[in-house]
Amino acid sequence: GKINNEYVLGKAKDSFVIPDALYALLASRIDTLHKQPKEMLRLASVIGKEFSVDALNALSNKDMPSLKRTLTELQSMSMIQEISHQSIYTITHALMRDVVYNNIPDDTRKLLHKKTADYLVAQYQSELEEHTNELAYQYSNSNDIEKAFHYLVKAGDESHKVYLLHEAHRYYTEAIACFTNNLERLSDSYLTLIELQYKVGIVNQILGKLDIALTSLNEALK
Repeated sequence: GKINNEYVLGKAKDSFVIPDALYALLASRIDTLHKQPKEMLRLASVIGKEFSVDALNALSNKDMPSLKRTLTELQSMSMIQEISHQSIYTITHALMRDVVYNNIPDDTRKLLHKKTADYLVAQYQSELEEHTNELAYQYSNSNDIEKAFHYLVKAGDESHKVYLLHEAHRYYTEAIACFTNNLERLSDSYLTLIELQYKVGIVNQILGKLDIALTSLNEALK
């Protein structure tokens, strides 16, 4: 978003400010692309920091020869680079990725996140617990509120298991916010909300935030 004539890019945990002139320069460079390279760059920015040819192929419904030509074009313009011999790529500059991502219309971006998340679920199948962070990110940025809530809780639980307490706290609080902002759609998850408030209290207690922990535990007991 734009604040004081500068753009704040990225998520809150790693957001930074980029001057108007640089933002405009990057945006104009992206605008010069033809339709297919621009669509591929958008999809890549949604998939994440790294993306595979297979993922792009599945999500874009483009034939592989056409897709590879597009990737070659983007590489020749130094917009993406291959980082693995297993056809794994990244958008060359983090700023470029953020500008691409933030210029996708909200509805389109949510649909792409949903499509990406569903693809990842199909890919991981029996290994879902190892990828809950990725799925929580994708679904929480989509329009699938039920799965967003589910995977935020799961990501919090998985982080808690390995004592990544600050990360667990972040996922749990995001799940609570997801619930409170979507009461009608998540009314069946009320017991999960009580459990979440209890888990937040336990995490805060371990982190030494006793006053906050007591508040969370009291909320769970109400």
